[in-house]
Amino acid sequence: MAHTFTCLYFHIVFSTKFRRPTIPTELRPRLWSYMGGIARENRFRALAIGGMSEHAHLLLSLNPPMPICTAVQLMKAGSSGWMSDLTNKDFKMAGGLRCLHCQPLESRFRQALRRSPGRAPSQD
Repeated sequence: MAHTFTCLYFHIVFSTKFRRPTIPTELRPRLWSYMGGIARENRFRALAIGGMSEHAHLLLSLNPPMPICTAVQLMKAGSSGWMSDLTNKDFKMAGGLRCLHCQPLESRFRQALRRSPGRAPSQD
């Protein structure tokens, strides 16, 4: 369909394995930026990324052909491998996640990220 328009935004939260505080403060900006690169390479958008030492928040804009589970799998696997290589430790994300459909301009998530230290810049 030539004139199809979709606007799908998801707030996704996932944690480190056993919710251990394994994301050091000094590495968070680099990790969030790396996750933004994963999104770009896989043709979806990371509008905002942030989090704390034991979890990450992502505001993603997905195209209809990209299932949420695939996008999250790409983000978790890619970032876990990158962190393992960088820290020389076996870094893992937990198996579960929370995903909410949201409107980005009304999102409290974006407001909270603006106040969060070590956040990645917006990909807008």
